[in-house]
Amino acid sequence: MCIAGYAFRGVIIQKFSERSPLLYNTVGWYIHFACSSYLLYLWLEGFGWSFKKGSNLNLLRELVPRLIFTVSILLLALRV
Repeated sequence: MCIAGYAFRGVIIQKFSERSPLLYNTVGWYIHFACSSYLLYLWLEGFGWSFKKGSNLNLLRELVPRLIFTVSILLLALRV
């Protein structure tokens, strides 16, 4: 998906940039990094469930996305 997203980047930008001008700036590596990170997280979650570490995974499933969203909103608010 990352290769397809990079290969069709121009088509995606052309199709959706009219209604979302911020898409042009974020279609690059941010979306690929987010997708790859989520894929790695899902893989590690499945690996953790196989070792019966469910309570730790439930904590991470709730805590990690909230921290990432909070940091992202703060960075956006500070225009970083």
